[in-house]
Amino acid sequence: MSLSPDARRLFARYCRAKHSRRVARDLGSRWEALRIENPATQLPYGDSGAWALIADTLEDMSTEIAELILERPPGARAYWWRISQSGRSSIYVKIQIGHGGCCVLGRSFHFAEFEEP
Repeated sequence: MSLSPDARRLFARYCRAKHSRRVARDLGSRWEALRIENPATQLPYGDSGAWALIADTLEDMSTEIAELILERPPGARAYWWRISQSGRSSIYVKIQIGHGGCCVLGRSFHFAEFEEP
């Protein structure tokens, strides 16, 4: 199941709003926004930059997004994709929709190391 355009726009809006996004460190997230350099600024993305990039790629309907069922928490749905960077490793992103669908939980933002999750 893929995300509808309306769901992608809604989740992008959540990513852009500080009150409706968070990194789910308590769920075993791998969030390395301070280790990945933004090619436009040559500075680390940081949390705000990572969320902006995630929102941008959600709004780009050409981005292929896959769904998966998580082990932690059991049965929860998440969405993952890769963000290509010219001359650099891709960034692996995984988000989970939390709290009854009213926020986004960041589960992964790091260099992609494999082909499938």
